[in-house]
Amino acid sequence: MIWMTDAIHIPGTGRPLFPDGQPVVRLETVDSATGRRFSDRTEVILFNLRYKGNSKRGDLAHDFRETDPKKMKNPLLRELMQRVKYTEKGEMEMCELTRQIFQDGKTEGIQEGIQEGIQKGEIRSSRKTAGKMLRKGLYSLQDIAELTSLSLSEVRRLQAELNP
Repeated sequence: MIWMTDAIHIPGTGRPLFPDGQPVVRLETVDSATGRRFSDRTEVILFNLRYKGNSKRGDLAHDFRETDPKKMKNPLLRELMQRVKYTEKGEMEMCELTRQIFQDGKTEGIQEGIQEGIQKGEIRSSRKTAGKMLRKGLYSLQDIAELTSLSLSEVRRLQAELNP
């Protein structure tokens, strides 16, 4: 998998993403809990779009940043960009692609919103049930947590809210 980025730092760390301004970084997939490397042969390559070296990689980064096809160095990218920017067919294809990306994002957002709403509703319902169980005083905190799928700390928080 190749990711192209113009990021400078690793988020949250301030450390440079590309040491010494290198054009490419290869990442290994590691289990964050155990520190073990995955053996699925997944390879993640980050390509530095800010790279300005005097090489094929530098030319490629230049072309990805360039908005004027006439200034692109790679003939294939130049031709593709000219077709997209300067022909009616290319313009129509880009409009359709943009519309499809928008529609896909909208659909995905709606699905995520529905799922989030369901999860919030389930949590609200579980908290309500746990509150009723706490008021009755017939169940241990551990039982309430188990029966409502809430964490024990959440049940304790509810108990504190009910008995200030």
